[in-house]
Amino acid sequence: MPNKLTNISSFRSLRYLSVLLVILAASSAGIRAQTINAPRLELDDAVDKALANNPQTKVSESRLKIADLKINEAKAGRKPLVQFTQSIINSNNPVFVFGSLLEQGRFGTSNFAIDALNDPSALTNFRSLISAQMPLLTSGRPKLAPIWHRRRGTRQNCSRRP
Repeated sequence: MPNKLTNISSFRSLRYLSVLLVILAASSAGIRAQTINAPRLELDDAVDKALANNPQTKVSESRLKIADLKINEAKAGRKPLVQFTQSIINSNNPVFVFGSLLEQGRFGTSNFAIDALNDPSALTNFRSLISAQMPLLTSGRPKLAPIWHRRRGTRQNCSRRP
């Protein structure tokens, strides 16, 4: 009987050992496969990745965008500008009513009455304004020069040298 128990326990140990060997073989094959198929990183790819993930490059690109927007803003100053504004004001403030009636040319002798001057009825004033501006004389380049030089400097800072 002890001989049979020894055979059964040795069989179990052998079974566990074979399962362990199969697991080790499978895991080592996976590790070997990962090391064999590992992608190589070329120098150009490494430099491109470093530049793409470099925070200083992102800051330089932001500065370049800001410089471009400032150039566009400076150029817009040389173009004509047309504005339209409209306002509506309703008030019974004596100074407002008096000034509005004078401005509209509607002030008459009846408005000189003390009650009308001190406690006027509410007045609604609509005002529309169209204005146009056109620069006649501009100094041209000197206004754009500092922005342009800063922009060129930013471009040189973020360009990659071979």
